[in-house]
Amino acid sequence: MGRILLFSFMMTFGVAAAQNCPIVDDATQTFCQSEGTGNDYYRPAVKHLSATANGDEVAWYATADGDVALDMDELLVDGETYFAGNASGTCDSRVGVTVELANSPNAGGTTIIEVSITAEPFDLLDVYEPSILGPPEAGGNITPPLASGTTVFDPAVDGSGQYRYDVESTNGICDDDFSYIYITVVPEPQNPPSDPEEQNCPIVDSTEQVFCESQGTGNDFYRPTVAHLVATANGDDIVWFDSATSTEPLSLDELLVDGEDYFVGNASGACLERIRVECIVNQSPNAGATTFVTFCSNAGQVDLLDYINPSVIGEADPGGEIFPSLSSGTTIFDPSVDVEGQYEYHVDSNGSCDADMAFIYVTVSEAMSSGADITLNLNSTDQPVDLFAELGISSEATASVSPALASGSGVFDPSVDAAGEYTVTVFNDEGCEDDTALVTVNINNQSDVEQNCPIVTSTEQTFCESQGTGNDFYRPSVAHLEATANGEDIAWFDTADSEEPLSPDEILVDGEFYYAGNASGNCSERVPVFVTVNTSPNAGGTTFITVNSTDAPFDLLERFEPSVIGAPDSGGTMDPPLASGTTMFDPSVDVGGQYTYTVASNGLCNSDVSVCYITVVDASEDAAAVNPNSLEKVSMFPNPSKGNINLSSADGVHPVSVRIFDLSGNTVKSMNLDSRAQLQNIDISTLRPSLYFAEIVTEQGKFIKRIIKN
Repeated sequence: MGRILLFSFMMTFGVAAAQNCPIVDDATQTFCQSEGTGNDYYRPAVKHLSATANGDEVAWYATADGDVALDMDELLVDGETYFAGNASGTCDSRVGVTVELANSPNAGGTTIIEVSITAEPFDLLDVYEPSILGPPEAGGNITPPLASGTTVFDPAVDGSGQYRYDVESTNGICDDDFSYIYITVVPEPQNPPSDPEEQNCPIVDSTEQVFCESQGTGNDFYRPTVAHLVATANGDDIVWFDSATSTEPLSLDELLVDGEDYFVGNASGACLERIRVECIVNQSPNAGATTFVTFCSNAGQVDLLDYINPSVIGEADPGGEIFPSLSSGTTIFDPSVDVEGQYEYHVDSNGSCDADMAFIYVTVSEAMSSGADITLNLNSTDQPVDLFAELGISSEATASVSPALASGSGVFDPSVDAAGEYTVTVFNDEGCEDDTALVTVNINNQSDVEQNCPIVTSTEQTFCESQGTGNDFYRPSVAHLEATANGEDIAWFDTADSEEPLSPDEILVDGEFYYAGNASGNCSERVPVFVTVNTSPNAGGTTFITVNSTDAPFDLLERFEPSVIGAPDSGGTMDPPLASGTTMFDPSVDVGGQYTYTVASNGLCNSDVSVCYITVVDASEDAAAVNPNSLEKVSMFPNPSKGNINLSSADGVHPVSVRIFDLSGNTVKSMNLDSRAQLQNIDISTLRPSLYFAEIVTEQGKFIKRIIKN
């Protein structure tokens, strides 16, 4: 409800965006329903939206002010708007990107079928495998053409082989689509001829065939399969078997095994004398696969072999050579010495298979340095000093000073800023760690009274009656007034000369002045701050209600828990809507579950949302089984607890599971229980301090307990 007023003092030197909001070049981004090439097709998802990171990782949200980032694998929806923010949530000005999804032509997926030569003609589109978009569209073209001139295949006329189905794009945005269908026309079974010359057995020139574990050249590497065995067809298609008498042919995609025998026959089964072929698969040198890697210039030495991608046969072999050679003379890369660029990793031939080579593309990200720690000795009358320049920080770097300086940059003014230690941080790009340096400033002849008054940059400060997000709401108090300490703790007063400071917990009053001084009271010039507190929309607090299905209809707002500012406002909306169309709940019609009540923004403060959990008990059931007040059946202690909490059940009550959820209804822990034990231990040490609810399921029903984690 409302918003938290957080003021961070990030000083940038050079080019910097204080909130690290991503850069979006295109507010309307167009995709095809199906993206990609070859067999690498995919449906566009959130991760394919385009934005440039700006010092923080890009995160996408469903709304301009939502708290939870979208899953990167969530599919994009045509006409929806997505909002570019950052992972840390500090970007307050998210840029909306509207998505347009153009219709992609769909030729289906790769299909392999067998059909009898005696089968009736049929439409190939009826047997096609679907693509990621579903079954193929009609109206495309088959190549080579079928006898029908359409997509109807006649096994008695059209032959076995590879056919390609093309569907043209109609919008000029998405590419044409095509797919392959592999058809084997199986002839009618015939008795094998007794004459071997009439059996059409394949011709084998070599009964010992030798392969390498990895075959091919360039990026076209593969492992040898049955399809790579060599024989010549003799009037009938070739088929391979694992024995001389087996009836089931081997798949052409089956990998060859070193030392195994393979038997060649024909598709008709007429070949009675299958020829045995012994297969030898030699080990191949392995240099891995093409790799892209980025190192930081200050990262230290790394072994490139630890980063090379595996090839089709696994991890790269050690013992190869890098070209051009590295300064180490080995595969060790030193970012501070070796240059970025293209490197080749070679593994020599083993005498049986050719040498192997892989490319490694190395990028070295330059780390910005903050320099070494320094000490500055100044007089209070000296001119301002640029700490960044004193440290020798590059003008291209983004840097900050902590605690913040009065200048809002890296410039230290001895007449305003306090002596002490300052940490300068230089922010590096992803892959490089940020660098820090300590600057110690000593100041001679600095006036305590002048130095120690707080710095107030805004003398009119505006709040909402209720501040915060989620369940972390609070009423603004004196502690939320904004000023920067100047060598001493800040204290706030109700007048310019009062002696007693205000309590930090005192609630702020609309239209009042508050005066910024220091804890010692030696600040003679207190700065007045005028406070405006705007009315906040109020949807109430998280509420749990149990009703009987025979109860009369009632207004949910009358049973809502109050928020920090009281009972909820009327006029909001329920989601999902109730049967009444209002906030009237009818137990005989409306179902139990989670309902969200929203009160819209008034233009000054954000809209507010609360959650109501309703349990509707059937009249025939024991209401005590789900009644949160039936606490004597089960108990949890110690409560509050910092770590472990005990669950005790009365005789005849047998707990089987427990679910702990927060005020938003999110499950934070769940576990099964031993129904035979009357005392059981639950570890809540990993939960953050807050109020939670425990739903205890027993053989006799459900119980709900409130627990507090300190």
